[in-house]
Amino acid sequence: MATLSRYRAAERRSITDIIFDLYTPPNFEQESYNNRRSGDFKRKRKYKARDRISALDDAHAGIAEYAHHLRIVLAEQDDLLQFEKICHIAECEPRPVRVSRVDANAMQFFRPRDLYHVQRWIKTMDWKNAFQIEAYLRGGLLNTHDLLVTLQKPIEDAIKYYGAESTSVTLQETFLTCTSSYEPKKPKK
Repeated sequence: MATLSRYRAAERRSITDIIFDLYTPPNFEQESYNNRRSGDFKRKRKYKARDRISALDDAHAGIAEYAHHLRIVLAEQDDLLQFEKICHIAECEPRPVRVSRVDANAMQFFRPRDLYHVQRWIKTMDWKNAFQIEAYLRGGLLNTHDLLVTLQKPIEDAIKYYGAESTSVTLQETFLTCTSSYEPKKPKK
């Protein structure tokens, strides 16, 4: 019975996270041990110490271009204090803000199956409309559920009724209006 109570106590331990809410997906770089290259990889510049990578792993590669949030789970509580100290020394702006709780649900908006259906759908469009739809996804204004469930039929109807050129202009103007007035949410103190 003692083992079970210890396990429950470990379950109740709060998890400390650092969450970055970004305008664009982050860029990642890797540096190999002793500056050695791995495998057949060739560097673009001769004396460059780090290489840009597009994704952290295969699972991340499918959603990397749409992921505007980065969550880092800390192993120890003291790691948060160290992070805050580094931000203070580096004079990061905006300064990190502590919040007591962040609700997060796994909505799976960018599941491989849904991305496949969106990609298949936009391949049927002319380039200008496909570009606008992709801009909405990559800009974080829409997700695959919005497109496939709510907007696919209205967009297809607009293309049919108003034509591809007119619809693409409308999509572009709407996108520009949305992005010019967007301000990130400020966390509650």
